Amino acid sequence: MMTKIYSDYFDKADPKKALESYKSNGVFILKKVFDDTSINSLRNKLDIFYSKDGDKRIRDFVQINKEDISFYLNFFLNKKLESFFEKVFNDGKINNKNYILPPMHFAKNYLPHSKYTRLGGWHRDCGGELQYKQCKELISNKDYIFGKVGIYCQDNGEYGGGIDVIPKSNLDFTKINFGLSWGTLGIKLLRISQIISKNLHKFLTRNLIFHKIFSITKLDIKKGDVAFFDARIWHKGSYALINVENNLDYDHSKLQANLPESFKKYVLYSHFGNALGIKSYLVDRDKRAKINKIKESTKWLNEISFVYENNSYFKNNTNQKKEIENLIYSINSN
Repeated sequence: MMTKIYSDYFDKADPKKALESYKSNGVFILKKVFDDTSINSLRNKLDIFYSKDGDKRIRDFVQINKEDISFYLNFFLNKKLESFFEKVFNDGKINNKNYILPPMHFAKNYLPHSKYTRLGGWHRDCGGELQYKQCKELISNKDYIFGKVGIYCQDNGEYGGGIDVIPKSNLDFTKINFGLSWGTLGIKLLRISQIISKNLHKFLTRNLIFHKIFSITKLDIKKGDVAFFDARIWHKGSYALINVENNLDYDHSKLQANLPESFKKYVLYSHFGNALGIKSYLVDRDKRAKINKIKESTKWLNEISFVYENNSYFKNNTNQKKEIENLIYSINSN
């Protein structure tokens, strides 16, 4: 089983090694999927987009102008990237197919604080699902696949810009000791330390020995790289360097920081997964409808229609559109 996170340049990346890394470590990285010119163009476009509502950290794909759909889908549903995705997750597969999924969204200046953010920002994307027996059973299924695609518009450098992970923590749910791997123990220790003393917590989150003991890994992400990571893996936004963090203006409630103009952080995210992952995710998220005012599955259907009506991607893939919609309808009917 692969012990090192797979990372390689996109033009020579090996789909089999990528899948092996995803299954064993919970993540793989594709280097230089998008060149600097493309990312600079994307950043300029996002500057304009966010200028209308610059305070908001997360913006949804459906909020963009219709004339910009093709531009953004060249990233979210890039043909070469989607082709690689098919080779990794659907090579020769007939049943339990995997799809690139909603919600497609943008994140600006996401930056947890190493002292004041709860758990330092560590979380699993499937965390809300773990309160439901049905979801826990789905997450523990050997065929479960669900995660995020992150497209990074900057290096993971002194102001952050990428993510940290605990490799193999995605395997917690396939073991007898459910959710209690060595990496998870490290997260629990961080939580206890934060309750006892925020200064102790900050010391541990910055301590390289602690990182080594619990396999905490800062992903080597550069501008134009793409990461695929499992919803079950422990991860967080990479901190700014400590001397930088001390001089930043943070909004802890929004998990944001005001960054210098040249270091603004943009990331594009979308989901991917199969029927098992979709069901677990939507069972949890649809139960939040009272808080969000609209069911997540309805938002998914609206986004798919938005893309279909305004871009050729789904028009040329009507079967795939119907397959995703049917999965959503089947979950709503249960």
